[in-house]
Amino acid sequence: MLNNLLLNVNFNDHVGQSSIFQHILTYSPDTGIFPKPIDELTYNNYYIRQCDDYTREVGGLPEISDKFRDFHRSPNYLDFIEDALQNFRDIENELILESDFKWCLPSSVSIGNLLDTEQKIYFVNQPKAYRIFDTNHRYQHGHIAVMDGKKLGRFKNWFRLPEASSIEHLTNILAEEIDPKNVSTVIEWMKDKPAALISMARESGLEYAIEEGIDKFKEEFINVPELKDDELLPIENIVFDLKTLFSTNKTTSIDYYKYICNSLHITSNDMLYNELYNNLLIKDDYVRLKTLTKSDFLTEILYNEIKI
Repeated sequence: MLNNLLLNVNFNDHVGQSSIFQHILTYSPDTGIFPKPIDELTYNNYYIRQCDDYTREVGGLPEISDKFRDFHRSPNYLDFIEDALQNFRDIENELILESDFKWCLPSSVSIGNLLDTEQKIYFVNQPKAYRIFDTNHRYQHGHIAVMDGKKLGRFKNWFRLPEASSIEHLTNILAEEIDPKNVSTVIEWMKDKPAALISMARESGLEYAIEEGIDKFKEEFINVPELKDDELLPIENIVFDLKTLFSTNKTTSIDYYKYICNSLHITSNDMLYNELYNNLLIKDDYVRLKTLTKSDFLTEILYNEIKI
């Protein structure tokens, strides 16, 4: 058992991670991560730092081990995780396995045999639109990655444009490639489009992306397994329900937040949670989804899924 690891798990074909839930965990003084502002809802899992330079965050499971995806197949699942993390660091440059802080892996992992262990694990159930977003965030990041100057390096790698000096420079290079005669039109179109759709326009042209690519993208984007009401019964004791945090009754939301913190053995931060409730959780789905996606294009798709 890894005492300070809060292990977010998937169950069957369903992703158990939630950007909003993970964001809330950053509020606790017991977690080894700085609290994030609301506009960084998806940048909230960087607890683990590189072995040779603790200022460099670990952004994905393959950075811990290129065999991580197979760990869950073994009865020694937890031992494999522990061995892979031996030399990684926490926010204070202490070995992560000896950290005084609670911490999470960069993403949710397969549940494997963890129900049969004493490891602290959890699964977050959330409304369909949010589940679609976070499933793509977990497995198809290009579907939700909208141009962001804070993540220039990621987009330079995605588009293989190492020469780009800024997000504006990168956008201009792409627009020139897509349609050199209508650069300004392409730049305007790209503003709220995900990297996967921009790549489609880059490969097949803007006209194709608009006339056929968008429909193809939507089909792939919302292709997430349906979660039936009774499907989580086998793991009900480790499930948290995001919808309860959205309650229009503030006391209900706050009480559930405290229940989450108590269950995970972390201290609540009532002041920051109160701000989040007033500025986001109490809002309607469109506002919450737009805060997550930073894109009108993606928000419209997800919001329509809620209304179906």
